[in-house]
Amino acid sequence: MVSPARAREEVARVVRVHAVTQRWAIKTLGVKRSTIRYPAPPGHLDYEQQLIAAVIALCIRENMRHYGYRRITTELVKAGWSVNTKHVQRIMKAEGLLRPPKQRPRPAPGLSDNSIWQAACPARE
Repeated sequence: MVSPARAREEVARVVRVHAVTQRWAIKTLGVKRSTIRYPAPPGHLDYEQQLIAAVIALCIRENMRHYGYRRITTELVKAGWSVNTKHVQRIMKAEGLLRPPKQRPRPAPGLSDNSIWQAACPARE
């Protein structure tokens, strides 16, 4: 996978060297047109780095280290960030901050639901 900036450079190089249209170069290289036509707004990477730093800061706080991505998102929104839960989840996964999902309790092996009642009331059959 190539970064969007690198893809833009490659498409521009193909257009310049081979004297083809931008559409043809995009189709040949297998790049999405939106990647080439709509570059990220200036300051986007700064915002992303600041958001990652804010997520990490919240996750390593003593009273918030057990929070999941939904609770961290709520705390970020309270702090004034405009962010989505999916975005926070991706950041936490990339940084290794996601907690493993909770395990559901399972019944003891060898016991079905009715075996407890059958043991308590043996006359009832």
